[in-house]
Amino acid sequence: TDGYYHHTLIEFVQQNFSASPSGQALAEKSCDILYAADKKTVAIQCYHGLGHGFAAISDYDMPKALKECDSLIKESAKISCYGGAFMDNAMLTSAADTSKYQFFKKGDPLFPCRKVDEKYKDECYFYSIYQYLREVKPRPSSGTELIAVVDGAFALCRAAPAKHQSACFRGTGVLLGYSVGWDVKTV
Repeated sequence: TDGYYHHTLIEFVQQNFSASPSGQALAEKSCDILYAADKKTVAIQCYHGLGHGFAAISDYDMPKALKECDSLIKESAKISCYGGAFMDNAMLTSAADTSKYQFFKKGDPLFPCRKVDEKYKDECYFYSIYQYLREVKPRPSSGTELIAVVDGAFALCRAAPAKHQSACFRGTGVLLGYSVGWDVKTV
């Protein structure tokens, strides 16, 4: 279901969002309805999807996308939105030409994290591992490959500033689990 909410919100933002307070309010209200209905997990995914959409419509101008996230009212909504924006930015690894993007550098997943304001860094470091996995080996096919990928991910996290390493390690756990289809035997 996560993918459904991600892509639904990306499409919603791309088709309906305007850089006006009414467009932003409509987007946020859509997620707030879920939050109020005690569907908080779904609402968090909704706010995360807004971040994906904001990154896409800003053409991956991360300060602009993050500013849209900052306009959300709930702190949890903002943080989830930041995550969606950084995750979408990390997905640029599949783009043919990444040279036009100021907040993406192939082979350097930590690059955008060094450029953004402090309040965004934990979400950035959490999702930096996503770019790493996409560039290195998205789906390890053996235990040996998985160990190599994990070693590389841990080295990447250790290269992050000390106060953001835990965010990177958390992202590593979540995204490595996802990359092996949550197969406990593989992990």
